[in-house]
Amino acid sequence: MVARVSAAILALVTVIPRSTEAKSAAPDTRAQELAEAACRTTAKISGLAALAPGPLGLLTVLADVIALWKIQSQLVADIAAVYGKTATLGKEQMLYCLFKHSASQTIRDVVYRAGERYVVGPVSLKILHIVFKDEGVD
Repeated sequence: MVARVSAAILALVTVIPRSTEAKSAAPDTRAQELAEAACRTTAKISGLAALAPGPLGLLTVLADVIALWKIQSQLVADIAAVYGKTATLGKEQMLYCLFKHSASQTIRDVVYRAGERYVVGPVSLKILHIVFKDEGVD
């Protein structure tokens, strides 16, 4: 069950959306504007989701979290574009940006475990190949 949830979360948050933002001459200012717009949008979504009473309100939590992750993913892609770093934005950076300051330790642990496949696995294999090659093992 945890593996399925991990895979679903990873599939959702590692999609890198396309940005319509151009590289900016004042990236700090534009990034701040983008962040403020994303804050207003997420506040509206969370506020509307919180209006649902009782058990219906519990059902809105997952939809709220998914919507917030999509908005944050777009924000990360837009900020990367504003700084001219679109080419270097990968799944690892997206995971790091979305969950570095996450309030939920549980979600962070799930993403960490699922993300090991993308971050730790490839790096470890590369290191092992280098070590074995240096030792004469092919």
